[in-house]
Amino acid sequence: MNCNVSLGAWRGLRVKTAISAARNSSEPLLGALSVEHVQICPQNPGNLSHEDAEDLMAENPDVSFRLHANVHVEGWPVDADASTFDRYPDYFNRVVDMAGAFRSPAYTWHAGHRKNATLEEIFENTRSLEERMGIPVGIEGMYPSRADYLISTWDEYEALFRSGVKYAIDLSHINILVHRTGERNDRLLKRLLSSDRCIEIHLSGNAGDADTHGQLANEPWWWEMLLCANPQATMFTEGGQTRPFFF
Repeated sequence: MNCNVSLGAWRGLRVKTAISAARNSSEPLLGALSVEHVQICPQNPGNLSHEDAEDLMAENPDVSFRLHANVHVEGWPVDADASTFDRYPDYFNRVVDMAGAFRSPAYTWHAGHRKNATLEEIFENTRSLEERMGIPVGIEGMYPSRADYLISTWDEYEALFRSGVKYAIDLSHINILVHRTGERNDRLLKRLLSSDRCIEIHLSGNAGDADTHGQLANEPWWWEMLLCANPQATMFTEGGQTRPFFF
C-alpha cells in the first residue's frame, strides 16, 4: 500500500522541518511512508508565502504538495472551513493563491459546524471554491461530537454521496461514528470509498471515543474496505509522529 504523509502528523513543526522528518518515516501497519504527495495542515505553524512555496518545491522536486483545511496563511482564522466560507473571503483568497503557488493537484476542507451553515450551503460553497481554484475541492466528513459537526451521521454521509461534490473520507472519523452510534453502514462506506468523487482517504487510529490521530499497528475493522477504494484517490496517514501512540 502506497500511503502518503500528512504533515499534521508532525504537530507543531514547520513544513520544512516536518517534510525532512517525513522522508524517513514509517508506521507499524503501513510500513515505509511515501512523500510522493504531501499534505500541509493547520498543525504546521508559520504563514506560508510564495517564497516558502518556491523554496519547498525547489528543495523537494519529487513531492507534490497540497493544502488541507485551515492551513496557515496570512490572516489565518481558527474556524475557517466549508461552513464559514463567506465569513473569511480574504483568507480563502490567500488559500486559492497559495494552492496555485504550490501547483497543488487538489484541496480538501472540513465540513464545519451546524450552527454556521446547512448541508446544501457547504455543498454550494465547495462547488464555488472548486470553480475558483480550478482544481478538485472536496469536503472532509466528520463525526458525532459536542461540537455538532455537519456530516456527522450516516444520513448526512448519504447526502454527501448524493450531492455530486467531491470529498475526503477519514476512516478514523468513520470509526468514531460507528462507536458512538453502534451502527455500521458498510454498503454506504464502500460506495463512498469507491466513487471517483472520493479524492482523498485519511487513515489513523483511535479507540472510537476521540480523534486522537494514533498510528495503526493492527488492522482495524475497515481495513479490507480499502480494497474497493477509488484507485485515483490519494491516501494519507495522519498517525502522529512527534508523540506516537498505537492502535
